[in-house]
Amino acid sequence: MHEDSHIVLVDDAGQEHEFELVRVLALGDRNYAILYPLDEELDNEEEGEYVVFRIEKGEDDEDVLVLVDDEEELEEVSNEWERLFDEEDNYDYDDDDEEDDKD
Repeated sequence: MHEDSHIVLVDDAGQEHEFELVRVLALGDRNYAILYPLDEELDNEEEGEYVVFRIEKGEDDEDVLVLVDDEEELEEVSNEWERLFDEEDNYDYDDDDEEDDKD
């Protein structure tokens, strides 16, 4: 990913933590940001663990990231991300090449 996909968030204690923005996805009327922690102290015990934030509107209509800790909501986001990943993985790029050749 590009350097501009890095996000620095400040926790309640004022500590900065760097994340890589992996994906933004829409689910119903909500948007979610899937982030991967780049700080060693935030790395979860299991390698490859991602953090999910709900994107909400704050004061002055700016985007605010809210950590999703509800298991049901996390499962819904995870299922949608998996579905999108599977769709992208199954996308047949050869079909696009054939259509480009027709032009």
